[in-house]
Amino acid sequence: MAKIVYVCPRSERDGDQWTDALESVSRRLAPDNIETSYLLGESDDGVRYTVVTPPSFLLRDGGSVAIGALAEPGRDWAVPEAAVPEGTYALFRASAAAVELCTDILASRTIWYFHGERALLASTSQRALIMLLGSFEANYRVLPWVLSAGCLAPGESWDRRLSCVPPNSRLHLDRQSWKVSCITEPVVFRARTTPARMAPGDELETLLRASISKYAFDAGHWIVPLSGGYDSRGLLLFLGPGRKLRTLTWGQASSMGRPGNDATIARQLAQTLGLDHSYETTDASGEPSEVILDRFLRLGEGRVDHVTGYLDGFAIWRRLVELGFEGIVRGDEGFGWQTCATEDQARATAGMEWMADFSNLKPYEDCFPAQDMPEQLTRRPDETLPAWRDRLYHSFRIPTILAALTDLKVGYVEVANPYLSHKVVEFVRMLPDDLRTNKVLYRRLIKGLSPDVPFATEPAIADMRGALASSSMRQLLLDALSGAGASAADIPTGLRSTALHALTVAPTGSFSRPSMLRTVVSRWTPRRAKALLRKSVARRSVDPYTLAFRIYLLDRMQAILVEDAAALRSVGGSVRAC
Repeated sequence: MAKIVYVCPRSERDGDQWTDALESVSRRLAPDNIETSYLLGESDDGVRYTVVTPPSFLLRDGGSVAIGALAEPGRDWAVPEAAVPEGTYALFRASAAAVELCTDILASRTIWYFHGERALLASTSQRALIMLLGSFEANYRVLPWVLSAGCLAPGESWDRRLSCVPPNSRLHLDRQSWKVSCITEPVVFRARTTPARMAPGDELETLLRASISKYAFDAGHWIVPLSGGYDSRGLLLFLGPGRKLRTLTWGQASSMGRPGNDATIARQLAQTLGLDHSYETTDASGEPSEVILDRFLRLGEGRVDHVTGYLDGFAIWRRLVELGFEGIVRGDEGFGWQTCATEDQARATAGMEWMADFSNLKPYEDCFPAQDMPEQLTRRPDETLPAWRDRLYHSFRIPTILAALTDLKVGYVEVANPYLSHKVVEFVRMLPDDLRTNKVLYRRLIKGLSPDVPFATEPAIADMRGALASSSMRQLLLDALSGAGASAADIPTGLRSTALHALTVAPTGSFSRPSMLRTVVSRWTPRRAKALLRKSVARRSVDPYTLAFRIYLLDRMQAILVEDAAALRSVGGSVRAC
């Protein structure tokens, strides 16, 4: 339920000049469909910050603030260089001698920063930093990633001057020398060789119960989004019957009552466990499509293209605020990923798809900066394919894609992810490959603990094409590709024309799920055979609606960030001279 903007001036005398700027930033970051508040804070040694829509349980101490969910924070949680707490968070802590920016083990909450001559600026919002800098310098390295993967490049911001703190890291500012250093713990998947005290499943269950019990989730402030799958179901089982947290599922109105659908299974599970449950529809609201998409981009800052769950204009999240909820307990996890036969497949399943992977993007790949595997993510000589696959999931998918999805929600509610706590992640990294692949160990555990309620076989929300194929949304995308705003991002004219033509001839209306025959054939075709077919027979293409929306995202985000850069110029040039 919070976004933070944090300023450490080099000189204490400069602290007061930031107050007006922080107030202005707060107003621009707040959602436009709820009544919002912000909290201005400061320390005796000049640190200033604002927290937008702060929850009642916000942890702060002087110039130190914890955004997210901490499990039993000790007395020294706010002290630079002290041990970092368990939890999922973005941690800002300060003393007279130092400022420290700390990420959790998977950077489930992203911290962006700019280290200037006169101030260290840090925030969970890129837009906030661009406002404070008073200018926007486009980072062209993100363009091909948005087109091919629907997300930003790993570790990259919209503005080339901004950096992000890596997962499991501490960025340390020595306030005397004004030098910054960063300590990052490496990601290593290595099966332990010492005998375990108990069977792996029993050990995982004990760890999860102990870990989740340390979080102070109460029914008055927290609610659990519930699907029909394994992750949120496991959370409910480990949270225990005593907390009686309410559950919530969202999706298309047509999903309710469908056999095997998330909507149907989640309701059945909640009834079996004796929990209050509600279902909210994500069907497009009565607001204009442009308003809905603009809110999506401003709140999520265009970090990911997963718009399908937000076409209600964030009405679900507004409703939670109105009901008094301040946080959601999610089941994001890193227990292991899908079986992969090749390195290309491992990369693609993690969401690292490149322009060269798609027939309708490959002709234009030379028009953009090269898409390469970052050195720190390259497969190591002694690394098994499953270990590398899961390292990509931990080091790219969670901090880049899942953290971006969290960003969309925190304007309304705080987000906790107990499965991403340090001890849980470290345990997973010590498992052998066969117990991680397809989450075998975790799924086996939840099956054994679950009541007799089937697991869902289809999602409740629409896919991207189904979400964008309404007549109003399609017309908006057509207008955007061909109108005056179609030049904001540096996209080749040929690619725009290709996308516009494909969208023009693409079918409209609702889209059904894959047929049962296609599903069965896909399920029983060996993964290596499918990978070879994709590579040698028919290169995939990006769906016309998806491609059109990604180009729209690039154009509109460029325009929003240019507006942000100009928003605070009336405050004074001293703010921008960082």
